[in-house]
Amino acid sequence: MLGANTSSAVQKVVAELLSTEQTYVGNLLLLDGSFRRALQSSAPFLVDQVLWGIDGILASQQRFLNELQHTLSVKDSEAETGDHDEEGAKNGSDHDLVRRVADCFEGVMTEWTSVYGLYIRRFDQANHSAQRVLSINNAKVALENVQQSAEAKGMSLQSLLITPVQRLPRYVLLLGEIVKYLPEELDHDLDATHRAKKIAGIHWSYFQCCERKKARSG
Repeated sequence: MLGANTSSAVQKVVAELLSTEQTYVGNLLLLDGSFRRALQSSAPFLVDQVLWGIDGILASQQRFLNELQHTLSVKDSEAETGDHDEEGAKNGSDHDLVRRVADCFEGVMTEWTSVYGLYIRRFDQANHSAQRVLSINNAKVALENVQQSAEAKGMSLQSLLITPVQRLPRYVLLLGEIVKYLPEELDHDLDATHRAKKIAGIHWSYFQCCERKKARSG
């Protein structure tokens, strides 16, 4: 995807978006797969408290990743058969790429407002439940076995639980980069991309606010 000759600033940012999205979805699959099974076998009464909302975020992100991969595959196919001047092709390609990526974000923004908002509001509770799990010997062993597996590569349950929160500022940065290279006349693309950036920023700001409040009260 994003063929070997793609070198514009926009294309590089989109390539980073795709690469990091694949890693992110992989981490969510690890949480909802191996770690969930370890919890179900050792501390079933805490599974829902620890992993509440992960399945919804995973489903949403898988749809987004599939749409993004499909969009970029179509983009590469069209680029290979195109026949126009180099500069015009580059500008048109960049603009079309942004439009396609913006459409991908447009399709998930409403859903993200719900799943991420709820996850962040319950994040402290999930983290506290994860700490409770580690106080249960057989559960701690089960989780450590997953952590030490080739699949997890040393990532712990708690380090993975915060990945949805950490993904939000990454979206803000990546979308900010895409917007920076857009001409002003692309109103729809600017609107869709800005809206996605705003949603990610709002949830990230909310999490930071909760953390500051917790620090003051602690």
